[in-house]
Amino acid sequence: MAAAAALLDGAFAQAVRLFTAAWDAAGIARPHAGSVWTLEQLTGWCIAFVLLNLAVFAIGAAIIPPTDRRRRAWVLTLLSSLGMATAGTFDAIHCLRVGLHAVTLEDGMAVHHGLNVIVSVFFAVSLTSDLVIGMLFYREHLHPLTGWVHHIAYDIIVVLFLRTGTPHVLITFMVEEIPTVILALGHLVPALRSDRLFGITYLLLRIGYHAVLFVQAVHIRMTWLSIVVLTFVMHVYWFIEWVRSELRRRRQPRSPPQRLAGTNGDATKAHAKGE
Repeated sequence: MAAAAALLDGAFAQAVRLFTAAWDAAGIARPHAGSVWTLEQLTGWCIAFVLLNLAVFAIGAAIIPPTDRRRRAWVLTLLSSLGMATAGTFDAIHCLRVGLHAVTLEDGMAVHHGLNVIVSVFFAVSLTSDLVIGMLFYREHLHPLTGWVHHIAYDIIVVLFLRTGTPHVLITFMVEEIPTVILALGHLVPALRSDRLFGITYLLLRIGYHAVLFVQAVHIRMTWLSIVVLTFVMHVYWFIEWVRSELRRRRQPRSPPQRLAGTNGDATKAHAKGE
């Protein structure tokens, strides 16, 4: 027992060293005295999130037949989007109450008991897990642009917001993942599919809500404003394409429905995972 405990302690110490080295290499400042989480604690969260992704995919793989690799590709999408949408809803309510400017002035490493820091770690781990697990179990559904480029780009965005101590600002936008939750559920459980609900939530959140924050971000010249602008333009473009596809589908009822071109996997993953 003592030997096993010593082995685990040694493995965790090594994990802390690797996590700290990666944290420093990314140029992120070490947690200050007012921060909620130490690097050792963040390492523990990182390991927990890796295990969570593995466990959730294992459960999904046990339920979904091996031949249905396309559905399996949506398991981690649901996990990631559900987690981000939940945290994002909390921050969106706070932002709408106080305004984006007030949010940007908060200490992102300590506000909301440090929740946004570990949520950012969860997001980065989930994106990376999807790529690694996807390479092994649904490689054909990892599209070069909407899978690899998208996930790596958002890993970089997470780092950028952590470097400026503003992870809470990033999470404020993550309520926009609610349409992805609806989309993933529809793929995993076809009986729950609702194109109308997806379209309504997309319009309200990725166009309407994002537009509100976009205007505020321009007014205060927020750091990383270019990311806010780029994602808003993409949201509008993808929504227009989705409307066009829906109109075509209604003219041809027998043709299979199409969705927004988006992320991870294939062209039907309508803008999934947090653009």
